[in-house]
Amino acid sequence: MEVKAEVLNDSLYAVTPRFYLCEKQTFVTQSKRTTAHAAHVEFGGGEAGGEGVGRPVPAASAQTIARVLSAPPHLHPTFFNCSMMKLEYRLKVTLEFAQARNAEIKLPLIILRGSTTPPEKKTTKSLRFKSLPAQSPLPS
Repeated sequence: MEVKAEVLNDSLYAVTPRFYLCEKQTFVTQSKRTTAHAAHVEFGGGEAGGEGVGRPVPAASAQTIARVLSAPPHLHPTFFNCSMMKLEYRLKVTLEFAQARNAEIKLPLIILRGSTTPPEKKTTKSLRFKSLPAQSPLPS
């Protein structure tokens, strides 16, 4: 997926955007709701210059940062339609800078299970309509 972030940095310090995948599991049993938050996984494993780390935005400037992020293949699809449990994902974008608390925003993310190859077009032949052999006209 491609993510674009427009960063307007009016501070005196450079900021670095980071992209995380957050998972939230909710279970409902006997009128109790239990929520389990899985660890926030940084796209690209947190390497410097990795997939989940954007370029630093210098002080008093603005930049549009575009990143192509790939979700880990082991993720289960998102589901909301069960009364006993839910599985939700969020894309968390943080701006890290030295002198203050990091700013963050969380956006909903839907993971669907699908095929990585495009579907093949199948040619179908109709067996219902066969051409009939030529017959002589009926005698009068």
